[in-house]
Amino acid sequence: FTASFAEDQDLLGSSVSATVGITRAPASFSAVGMTYTSRVAVTATLSANGRPLHEELVMITLKRGNKVVAIRPTLTDGTGRAQTDVSSLPDPGVGGLTASFDYAGSDFYGPSSATLRVDLAGSVKGDGSIGGDPRATFEVDVKVKRDERGDDQNGNVQNGKDVQNGKDDQNGKASPKGTNLTAIIGSVLYGNPAMHLAFKSTAFQSMNLTDERAQIDGTGKIDGSSTTWQFRLVLVKGSPNTFELSIWDRTGSLAQPHYHIGPAPIAGHVRFP
Repeated sequence: FTASFAEDQDLLGSSVSATVGITRAPASFSAVGMTYTSRVAVTATLSANGRPLHEELVMITLKRGNKVVAIRPTLTDGTGRAQTDVSSLPDPGVGGLTASFDYAGSDFYGPSSATLRVDLAGSVKGDGSIGGDPRATFEVDVKVKRDERGDDQNGNVQNGKDVQNGKDDQNGKASPKGTNLTAIIGSVLYGNPAMHLAFKSTAFQSMNLTDERAQIDGTGKIDGSSTTWQFRLVLVKGSPNTFELSIWDRTGSLAQPHYHIGPAPIAGHVRFP
């Protein structure tokens, strides 16, 4: 900038100039991982100064080895999350599949990038006791199964028949390589005699996996009763690993669950990518 003073009858004119640099706030990606529902997506959250950045352009590049499979521009949502569906991608085979998240920055925020190994069929396994109480036990064995049915790449199963990788749909028509749907299968068990609680999952709605955190949402039964309960299980890798389980029925919510266990240290093991 430049500041100047014009000469007058008493004082000579003068001016001074200086360069001012404005440092952009550093941006970063977190929660880089996979989200599984009936589809599969890669996700990452962009933030700066502890706040999510929304409506920012993120380029998601999908590669098999060194070969670029797709480049997908996407805007972050209200929570700062950038994501893209990868359900239509075939099994990666040799070389694997990666997703790169690239943010070029803006006038206010610096650039950032992150890379993820794409796992089209993730899984979570673990068992042990919780919170130092050997009676409070859990067992988790949940995985994603890719459905062999295909669709017409618009989410519609053709003719109600199986369409597998462009093969005949049994109505004499060759179909394009289909988009694989997914199913989350397995079980979540938790028991604690002190709480008179024996919980068993019956169905799954979603699973989110990062390198450090696994979140599983679904429904289940308590003590074999007819009531259906919602649940959210969160496992976090650390020293120690931790377990957190929230359970509620239609009169409750995640914010106000009927049962809440943890976060509590695990004596046992957990394993997920």
